[in-house]
Amino acid sequence: MRATADRLRHGAKQRAAKAAEARRIQELQAFAPREAETWRDVVALIEEKKPASYDKAVALLLKLRDLAEYQGRMADFQTQVVGLQERYANRPALRDRLQRARLV
Repeated sequence: MRATADRLRHGAKQRAAKAAEARRIQELQAFAPREAETWRDVVALIEEKKPASYDKAVALLLKLRDLAEYQGRMADFQTQVVGLQERYANRPALRDRLQRARLV
């Protein structure tokens, strides 16, 4: 009886994981058409020079990273992030947030 319960629990966990992954893929596909706009939003947020705006920019960058990973375009993503890092090298608060998020 215990083995049956364990097997049922394991099956339920697998179904939940598959459903979560399907939702994530659906969200990424819906997000993809807004990629260029999101990059512009990231730059606009960074230009505000506010800690809260940096946090929002990093959150968007994490979504862009997930999209790049899904699309197999991580090299392009990394190139753009390095460009941002170079362009805004004089902003240590941004650099720290990028490092904490493991974006650089």
